[in-house]
Amino acid sequence: MNYSYRSFKSSTERNRLIIDHCRNKSVLHLGATDAPFTEIKYKNDLLLHTQIMKVAANVKGIDIDQPSIDFLSTKGINNIESFDMNQLGNLDFKPDVIVFGEIIEHLQNLQTALSNLKSIMGTETTLIISTPNLFYILNVLIVLMQNRECIHEDHKTGFTYGSLRQLLEANKLSIEAFHFVHLPRKHYYWYQQISQWICRLRPGVSETLLVIAKRST
Repeated sequence: MNYSYRSFKSSTERNRLIIDHCRNKSVLHLGATDAPFTEIKYKNDLLLHTQIMKVAANVKGIDIDQPSIDFLSTKGINNIESFDMNQLGNLDFKPDVIVFGEIIEHLQNLQTALSNLKSIMGTETTLIISTPNLFYILNVLIVLMQNRECIHEDHKTGFTYGSLRQLLEANKLSIEAFHFVHLPRKHYYWYQQISQWICRLRPGVSETLLVIAKRST
């Protein structure tokens, strides 16, 4: 398949897009602690879960990192529990929005993961998936200039716009919107400005992919 990026326009920070979709909704947030960066993101007010809590009608977080859950509990954040996403069908929560951020690249059995997500999705449930972009310009430059590949040690797979789209469509999830975005940062001002500039000029090499999807009817 041949996919063109010319129809994509400049987007925004990942968190801003997610927050807009969570406003006044019941939200299930998977990977809610954002471990292992929980403490530093909490300190810098960059923790997505707390930002969602400010706008959503109801929020439930699940994670498997108990120390991070315990840390956030000491900060008064008590709506995150340890829960295996393979048991999502047993979860007593009906979300309007499911936030599945920076998780899919860590998984080995993607079909099972998506089936588990679909088991708690109604026809109007919105699924938000974000994941690193394999074509991120720094990844490309490292290969071109240093003839090597740089990849997170815990990532099992990676995605481009085309590969993520084909995966979702093959698993009966229809794409409502697709965005090339960059991550929020309090520090590294110039890095942030460069990321935004790249996002506007060449979205296909932006830092992160974000897809809004629903169950196919």
